[in-house]
Amino acid sequence: MKKLLTLLFIISFIILPLSYAPQAIAATPLTVTGMVIDRHGNPIAGANVQLINDQFFGSSYQILGTTTTDSNGNFEFINVPSSSALVKVIMTVTENGKTYTNKNQLNDYNWVDASQTILRMPTSETKLTSYPPPDYGYLWGLMQQEGSNPRPLANGVVYVMSGEQRYYTFTSDGVNGIRGAYSMKLPVGTYSVYGQYMENGILYQSKIISNVNVIGVDKELDANPLAISMPMSSPASNAVPSSIPGIFSNTVNGTVMFQDNTGIPGITVSLWQSTDGNANSFLKKAEATTDANGFYQFNDVRVTSDPPENAEVYARKDYRVSATYVDTDGIPHVQNYSFSLYHPNVILGSAKAEESARNVTADLKMDYSMKGWIKIQCDPNNAKVFVDGQPLMGPDGNQLTTPCTAYIPAGSHTIRLSATGYADKEYPVIMVANQQTMDLTAHLDKPIVPPWVVPASAVLILLIAAGLILALLVSKRHMFTGPMAGVLAPLNRTIGSMRSSGEARKARREAQKARAAELKKAEQAHRAQMADASPLAKQKLDGRKSEPERSFAATEQPRLPEHAGEVPSMVSARDIYRKVENADIERVPHGQATGNTGKSASFGGYDMPPRAAPAREKPITAEPDGRIRVPKAAPPARDQPTNNVKDKERVIRYIRDHPDGISFIQMSNELEIPPNTLTIITKELVINDDIEKVKGLYYYKTHDTSPDESKSSVVVWRLDGED
Repeated sequence: MKKLLTLLFIISFIILPLSYAPQAIAATPLTVTGMVIDRHGNPIAGANVQLINDQFFGSSYQILGTTTTDSNGNFEFINVPSSSALVKVIMTVTENGKTYTNKNQLNDYNWVDASQTILRMPTSETKLTSYPPPDYGYLWGLMQQEGSNPRPLANGVVYVMSGEQRYYTFTSDGVNGIRGAYSMKLPVGTYSVYGQYMENGILYQSKIISNVNVIGVDKELDANPLAISMPMSSPASNAVPSSIPGIFSNTVNGTVMFQDNTGIPGITVSLWQSTDGNANSFLKKAEATTDANGFYQFNDVRVTSDPPENAEVYARKDYRVSATYVDTDGIPHVQNYSFSLYHPNVILGSAKAEESARNVTADLKMDYSMKGWIKIQCDPNNAKVFVDGQPLMGPDGNQLTTPCTAYIPAGSHTIRLSATGYADKEYPVIMVANQQTMDLTAHLDKPIVPPWVVPASAVLILLIAAGLILALLVSKRHMFTGPMAGVLAPLNRTIGSMRSSGEARKARREAQKARAAELKKAEQAHRAQMADASPLAKQKLDGRKSEPERSFAATEQPRLPEHAGEVPSMVSARDIYRKVENADIERVPHGQATGNTGKSASFGGYDMPPRAAPAREKPITAEPDGRIRVPKAAPPARDQPTNNVKDKERVIRYIRDHPDGISFIQMSNELEIPPNTLTIITKELVINDDIEKVKGLYYYKTHDTSPDESKSSVVVWRLDGED
């Protein structure tokens, strides 16, 4: 059995090389092309490339040919004979006296089958990962308390400064790593490093370690560690910063919108980060979709190195967001927005700058709109824009004013322009989606009716309504006296004149009823007085009256106006006639004149005082029956107007001086104006609207009190003469 196994092993050892031998023995021409790229994916010009094949299961190789990449990093091997179809390339770059090659890392690359006539090698097998040198290196170490017995300090802060930028990280708490350890991946360069530590509310700060070089390495252990020793004998005197900072993250958001600032829903937004070593090349980091308002957001955006590592780096890199909108005609519209992002644990000198750096707003406005737009100019400027009767709002939420560009939905509309102090104007327009309509240039004219008329009229109406309500609430005159009387009097007169005629007629009817009742009482008193008079005097008095006069006396009596709801008492004849102290006339008793002595010539039991004869009148004589005869003067004709202005003024002044009322005869005696002349004067005063006559009663009209004449006018009434 042992001999049999030995024989089989010998046979297999012979057969296997023979099975592989055809590839080595039968040489096959190969054509291989490709592109040499660096660690960032950039093509390498002038790189040395060797094509090798596999010999005996990769234990050795054979160089088939050597070439150099062109300016685009491309290489090619044409019809190269090879005994094996499995090939690789060895790439070598020399820069600044230093050589970068993959010759020692061939096991990291795969053999590619070139059995096809022409082979294009994948870039994964032509990437020289060692060139250029790494853009980043590592700063790592341990923070511990200073002294002979150091202890690691957890949750301390390590600051790394380069220019105005200051990044920071926290030491491990021992749960996720070594207690007090820290590590930062930084761009290659020179830094200053120090630490802070807080314990029991006291902040401690280490010395600053300057000129710390970070070299490009791919692994943390390839860099030398840096220990930070923290003195804790006394607090930091001038700590920078003055407190332990927080842990933050980056956010990128914005709105994808049409040209008219309307958000576009359902749009895919891509977030791109620049590659290491080439700010013009970008790698996609993430994608987001806009909501119903066109809003998108990327949370916890980290600044990282290139794939496949994708390690978080304490640095600043360029970013970009992009979106594409395809319109109804199938035409794509692309928009990009570029910005920069820092590692969120950065100190920039102000909280506002740091907040802005960590929260980036990137809006994308497409060069397309579902609406049409029109440029509007107007004289004057700042005219408000209305569309179909509604205010046209701008992107800031305020109404658009000229000059402006107005976006209006497709279709027929009416644009109205309005400016204070000018008449509005309207313009019909037809809008087409994503097209500009002919510019609108307008000129507004001054209105014929001043713009203040409408609001002023409204205010006036309100004032009148308020005055009417006030007049209804206030019914007594004394409430209008005082300082406000002069202000309210014109308004009161206006309100009084606006009262309805129905209310006035109702008031007059009520007054007439009251007067009729008083007249009835007066008539009854007069009849009783006449019954007490001497039969002869009564007979003669009735005999002197004509039939119309007797009829008038029986039906019409002087109507006295009401004052404060009361009718003044009747004035007696004794109060009307004035006694003359030095009269040249001797009164003849009525009894002696008629032969009936013992009775005086009196009327109703009252002595009739004689009247002093004016100089222009005839002497007063006594009749045989004892009555006093007053001759009439010779005044002008009854309807003949008088030119005696002084008499008119005297009459008006006399009326004002007797607010309780006076009789016609009393005024004639006091002013020494003949009755007929006084009648003409009063008629002229009525015509001139200085007094008012109503059925034999004269009212003096005042002009500075209530329009209610029954409460504010001086009354003059007559006891004889014609109406």
